[in-house]
Amino acid sequence: MPNHQPVHVPALEEIDEQFMTEFDYVQEAQQLGLEGPGKMCRVPKPYIELCTERVLVMEELHGVKLADGLKEEMTVKATREGKTTDQYM
Repeated sequence: MPNHQPVHVPALEEIDEQFMTEFDYVQEAQQLGLEGPGKMCRVPKPYIELCTERVLVMEELHGVKLADGLKEEMTVKATREGKTTDQYM
């Protein structure tokens, strides 16, 4: 029986398989060792016992949104230079 599968399908199947390994959240949770002395950000702690390949459960962190923090920082810098935020930009 001839193979009527388009030539690109095997490559797409390989990409699909590789793509799905990128979303193994148990593996992702185990690799979250980014926090520590000298780090500029805090990474939420994963709850490994609750994680599955398709679900990543992490602690909730409270703080300001990145965009809001950047706006606040820009306002402080603009004020130091005696400018409005628009002038500073």
